Amino acid sequence: MNYKKNGEEFWNNFALVPVMDKDKRLTHCVSIQRDVTSRRQQDETTRKRLELLVEERTRELNEALRKEKDLVELKSRFVSIASHEFRTPLSTIGFAAESIRNYFHKLTTEEIKAKLRKIEDQASHMTNLLEDVLTVGKSDAGKIKVHLVSLDLREFIESLIEETRTIAKIKRKISFVYSCAPGNINADDKLFRNVFTNLLTNAIKFSSPESVIRVLVSDREKDILIEVADEGIGIEENELTSIFESFQRGSNASAVPGSGLGLSILKKAVELMNGSIEVKSLIGKGSTFKVRIPKR
Repeated sequence: MNYKKNGEEFWNNFALVPVMDKDKRLTHCVSIQRDVTSRRQQDETTRKRLELLVEERTRELNEALRKEKDLVELKSRFVSIASHEFRTPLSTIGFAAESIRNYFHKLTTEEIKAKLRKIEDQASHMTNLLEDVLTVGKSDAGKIKVHLVSLDLREFIESLIEETRTIAKIKRKISFVYSCAPGNINADDKLFRNVFTNLLTNAIKFSSPESVIRVLVSDREKDILIEVADEGIGIEENELTSIFESFQRGSNASAVPGSGLGLSILKKAVELMNGSIEVKSLIGKGSTFKVRIPKR
């Protein structure tokens, strides 16, 4: 580094050549100097570009390794939960079928029908689990597209509440308050169904039959707000974010059947509709889920 008379810095390539006389004694030196500032700057730019390239590539590799690790953990959780979720219904189906085969002539018509209903219920449970796994796979692969249709929101939600009540096969008191402005909204009915039925199904599963489930639907200037609140077992505070991961269940939910996919699918559906979700919960007091979906 050298300096011009005006104080400006510049890079100087400096060569010093000794000059000898006939007796090989040093008489003087010849100095050759070149201003190489532009080349130095170019080298520095190239170096920085390479450093950024290396950093970017390192980040990509670390991200790939993280995803690979997550995938291994995901597969491990899937094998663990799916094997448990399939083993129970398969055992029930096998036992019911064996009973019909071995004691067909001793069973009454109603007893046979009851065992066949068990087989149907457990087969339906296994089908739903597979559908959930396929939905997660399609979402991760970006194969789920949003298709907007005109919906009478109040009528649509009321039908979903009755549908969920029927599937649950348990009479539950559900308080439904609707305070949106009259008129239809544009939304993806399949994704909306997925969001609402998952919220309501979870509220039913994780709360006692005597408790009340509250559903509030309101509209703001730019979005629709859906609140589903229960008085159930609640969720640990340190698990409020991880429960939205695939095959992840609350530490206090082991006694309640489930695959750990419902909230993951729900969150993906909300994100596909450019919405947001938040949850507040207290152990033993219940949980409140709030979903905001933009108006179209």
